[in-house]
Amino acid sequence: GENCNGEDMKQRVALKPMDAEQLREYGHKVVDFVADYYKSIESFPVLSQVK
Repeated sequence: GENCNGEDMKQRVALKPMDAEQLREYGHKVVDFVADYYKSIESFPVLSQVK
């Protein structure tokens, strides 16, 4: 792996702030995802299936 200092990471991960409409759009997507998950939560196993 390649080592990075703080400055390198800042350049690689330049987060851009969202405007109000983008926040609303992504917020709706998150709520829809959680609602869909909650609706079908009983179909998921309680324990991990990884061996």
